[in-house]
Amino acid sequence: MVRFIGDGLPWDDERIDARVNQALERATVDSEGAARWFIASEPQTGKSGRVGLVVAWLTPDGVEVGYWVHPSAWGRGIARAMVSQALPLISELYGPERSLCAQVDPANLASVRVLLGCGFERSGSVDGREVYALSPRGSA
Repeated sequence: MVRFIGDGLPWDDERIDARVNQALERATVDSEGAARWFIASEPQTGKSGRVGLVVAWLTPDGVEVGYWVHPSAWGRGIARAMVSQALPLISELYGPERSLCAQVDPANLASVRVLLGCGFERSGSVDGREVYALSPRGSA
C-alpha cells in the first residue's frame, strides 16, 4: 500500500509534517488529485506515538485509499483500525456518493485481509495489482 505514499521507510516528525501540509495545500476535495491524510498514533509508542497513516485522493473514478503501518506495529490490527476509522471521514469529505477503491499486491495477504475486513470486495486487477472496491453508502 505504499505505492502512492512513499518508499515504505519510517518517517521522522519533520517529514510527516511536511507531507501533511503538502497534501492539505494541494487542492480542495472536489479537485481531481485532491488528497487528505489521516495520521494514526498510539500512546506510549516511540517518540511521537505515530504508527501509521491513511491517505485518500480523488481520481476520475472515485476515491482511492492507501495506508501504511510502521513495521514495529505490524500484526496488531492497526491497519484495520485505521482504515475503519478513516472510511466515514473519507465519505464525509469527498461525498457519500463516491465509490472507494484500493490497489494491493496480490502477495500482500495481510493488506487483502484488511480491505475485506473493512467491507471492500475484489473488483478486478490492473498492472499486476488486485483492485478492491467499496460501493458508496446507500447503493445496492
